[in-house]
Amino acid sequence: MFIFVVLFSSWIGKKLFERLVTLRWHYTIQIGGSLLLFLFFSFQMFTPFFYQEEHLIDHGLRKINMYYQLGDHQLSFSERSELVESIFTNTWNNAYLNRLSSEFAELELKNIEVTEFSRRFTEYELIVEVEVHLIDQEPNIERNIGYFTFTREKREFKIAGFHFNNGN
Repeated sequence: MFIFVVLFSSWIGKKLFERLVTLRWHYTIQIGGSLLLFLFFSFQMFTPFFYQEEHLIDHGLRKINMYYQLGDHQLSFSERSELVESIFTNTWNNAYLNRLSSEFAELELKNIEVTEFSRRFTEYELIVEVEVHLIDQEPNIERNIGYFTFTREKREFKIAGFHFNNGN
């Protein structure tokens, strides 16, 4: 199938080039098309660099808040699975959907503070200090440092990986 797509695309490109040569402004059109292709591939490879830092941080904090909502015991299985699909990339969806049948610790997010932000090719990373209130557990306040990696999937950034270090 891939070979068919490549051959078909090459044939279409050749036909377009033959028609383009007959036009008066064909060099300008070719340069414009090349620049558009370059911009498209640049966006695909360096997506986080096309967004402002504040936008990426706000979006990341919203996803982290949604992650902590998974501990709400009042959510039904279908609500949790929808939440998981909106938070995580497809590779993480399966892992969390399998885990949904087990119990999550019920906790309440008290405070979250971004300590570091970095961008890499197709993803960005937020390092945050998280303070949570553990319901029905002692000690009931826990502070952790979370490392969250976000990548673009289906036109939005989702959590592609994370881990925590105890910050106490």
